Amino acid sequence: MKQVEQTVFALAETVAEPMGLEILEAQFVYHSKRIEVRIVLDRQSEPVSVSDCASFSRQLSRILDVEDPIESAYVLEVSSPGFRRLIRVPRDLTRFIGHRVRLKLREPIADRRVWIGSLMNDIDPLRIDTGEIGELAISFERIERINLHD
Repeated sequence: MKQVEQTVFALAETVAEPMGLEILEAQFVYHSKRIEVRIVLDRQSEPVSVSDCASFSRQLSRILDVEDPIESAYVLEVSSPGFRRLIRVPRDLTRFIGHRVRLKLREPIADRRVWIGSLMNDIDPLRIDTGEIGELAISFERIERINLHD
């Protein structure tokens, strides 16, 4: 199945690139009777619109119908990252310096795995201003996930 996923993701990239979009996340979710292909789009210059998602979905659906890499029934779900978007470490960090982020750690620091604060830099170790305990420096390898936070 890994080959099918790679094929679908490569086809998705061929649709996204000319539209000025990039694939932020792509995953296959397997259910007993069907597969969900979930794709989250992003764009550096401006937010991804509903129209962008619809256009991308139509174009990718046509290609998937022709190429037919998925043998079973599937559902294609295309979305934008939204206001609680995932931040890829370290690629997107520069864009979000000064924004509030939510960090989920692999192991706790001070008995907590989740920290919220303002992003202060984009290099390792990552620094956030938590407000409650001040500045916290966290190595990239300790971070499981970073999202924007309202």
